[in-house]
Amino acid sequence: MHLTNYAINKNSENFEANEDSAEDDVGHKRSVSSVLKLIEEKEAHNGITAKKIWDMIDDIATKTLISA
Repeated sequence: MHLTNYAINKNSENFEANEDSAEDDVGHKRSVSSVLKLIEEKEAHNGITAKKIWDMIDDIATKTLISA
């Protein structure tokens, strides 16, 4: 059996549920787009963008498939 962090943490008294899907940057379980937006805001001075992150993910996925 595999338990995700969410499966374990959702029972914590400190867990913050997101009650509104329109606000995807609230609570402990967030959308990928909200996480990328947060990274861009915090790392703007380093030139980090969502596109750069997706490009790195694409590169890793491609190399993984090639190596199999």
